[in-house]
Amino acid sequence: MNIFYSGYQYDYGDKKRGYSYEYYNFYKSLIFMDKKKHNVFNYRTDLFNKIGKEGFNNKAINIIDKSNFDLAFFVLFKDEFKDETLDYIKNKKDIVSVAWMSDDHWRFDSYGVKKAPFFNWIVTTDRNSYYRYKELGFKNVILSQWGFNHFIYKPNTKTSKLLYEVSFVGQPHSNRKFYINKLKKLGLNIYCRGFGWKNGKISFNEMINVFRNSKININFTSSSFGFNIKSFIKIFFFKTKYSIKIYSISDIIQNIRILFKKNTKQIKGRIFEIIGCKGFLISEEVNDLNKFYNLKNEVVTFSDYLDLKSKIYFYLNNKEARERIINNAYKKTIKYHTYENRFRNIFKKVI
Repeated sequence: MNIFYSGYQYDYGDKKRGYSYEYYNFYKSLIFMDKKKHNVFNYRTDLFNKIGKEGFNNKAINIIDKSNFDLAFFVLFKDEFKDETLDYIKNKKDIVSVAWMSDDHWRFDSYGVKKAPFFNWIVTTDRNSYYRYKELGFKNVILSQWGFNHFIYKPNTKTSKLLYEVSFVGQPHSNRKFYINKLKKLGLNIYCRGFGWKNGKISFNEMINVFRNSKININFTSSSFGFNIKSFIKIFFFKTKYSIKIYSISDIIQNIRILFKKNTKQIKGRIFEIIGCKGFLISEEVNDLNKFYNLKNEVVTFSDYLDLKSKIYFYLNNKEARERIINNAYKKTIKYHTYENRFRNIFKKVI
């Protein structure tokens, strides 16, 4: 199968931030699975910043017209692709277009439902959005979920002493910093990495080593929600190339809705990544996680700070219980929750 893939190669399109989640998990999974059967062309969304919107769209059409692609797979971020370009690809008889909608849980109204008409198929990770698409008449919608790339996220093959008692990888927004700081005051040694923490950003290889060398990995399921002066200003104003302008009343109302929706909980890819590295996970509760794991024997969850504190102390002192849960979760994850498995299920439906 010949695949036209488009997603950011670098995090938010910024090379200084390193390779993106999409690059490691989506693109790398596609090129490693069935190497002899799949040919994947990587049309990097980063090109948008170099050649502009018109050039970026014209080049995409030119590549697709000259090649014999079976599938066009898009990991969408903003409006880099014009609706006319997407509609053109959708209506070509020899290719099927698929969009992975990453953030439907908070931008269904502002983005997902507006882009959906321009693809042959939509993939969403949000169950509520899946039913909303259906209610609005979109028939070709697939409910999937985040996963992990088992070709590069691997367990530790060497038996050695674990380096960290408790760790967290991610940014210190929403309730994260509050919980972590309270736990540290109890004397718990918690290693934190990511933008905003003292130890700063973490490289991909370092992250994997943290996952598999921690007695406990914490995962939070709330999305970014920083109600500060900067986020407040962004509700009302936006930048153009030459000036700052004010949004319309309807846009301001929509921006307020989006800001608060960002704080809703969602299943994170981090869950599958940690387990895929055979790390022990304690995750904040989130709807639908029980559809992927047994919450007693495969994944440990917490409801609030006191629950998290209690479970950290319990599992730090119960190595046998940790290892039993790790093994149960890993078996389930490697069998069902890799991106190779996700993509195979998607391809069966769309091709």
